[in-house]
Amino acid sequence: MNEMLKDPIALIIMVIVFGAFAHALFYQWKVRRNGHETEAVITYIEEKSHSGSDGIEYYYDFHVTYQDHEGTFREGVIANPIFSKVEEGDRVIIRYVDDKPESPVYIRKA
Repeated sequence: MNEMLKDPIALIIMVIVFGAFAHALFYQWKVRRNGHETEAVITYIEEKSHSGSDGIEYYYDFHVTYQDHEGTFREGVIANPIFSKVEEGDRVIIRYVDDKPESPVYIRKA
């Protein structure tokens, strides 16, 4: 760890990774606290992968459709709704914010 702190490039990468993680946590907190809650339907589950140090890692994006608080139908993507098994066609409860309706946050199954 000490060697990493002496390397400016490694330090910059660590700051960027930490910043991205902090931003994602803040966004989740903001949406859960101030977002509009509504019911959505899982319309499509997209499997994605990337190569990591442990081999290929898979993750999923869950595409949803929902009606916002003004009555407009929207589409969004939920990344990996943890702690819950959801399938295409399932109804779920989400929260979203007006400035980023395409990125709702999974709350629970409906």
